Amino acid sequence: MNDHHRQYLQYRALSHRFEQDEMSSVDNFLRLTFVDKNDEPIPESHFDKHFKLQNVCAKIPVFLANRLDASLSVLGISKRRFIELAITSALEETDNIFAENGVAIPEYELEMEVDG
Repeated sequence: MNDHHRQYLQYRALSHRFEQDEMSSVDNFLRLTFVDKNDEPIPESHFDKHFKLQNVCAKIPVFLANRLDASLSVLGISKRRFIELAITSALEETDNIFAENGVAIPEYELEMEVDG
């Protein structure tokens, strides 16, 4: 089987899987699942009502920002969603490395609910 044929079949299989699993879009598949007190998913549009939010800024090289924008246009997901996924993935990997090497995972304050 040639590479193009294999890639096409993989694409079709994943497309079918996402549709069958009620994941109608890449964004739904990739979304982080935040839940409220009743274990109901919180949509991104309501984050500001459920979480204290903090802006995280970092200057990055223009070529990297351009690469990010280009990739996001293909994936069809927001920059915010991608950055949340990247940070979460990196922190999970960091926690695993800490655990493997006997380093205590630093404590942090979990501010889930907005006051008021």
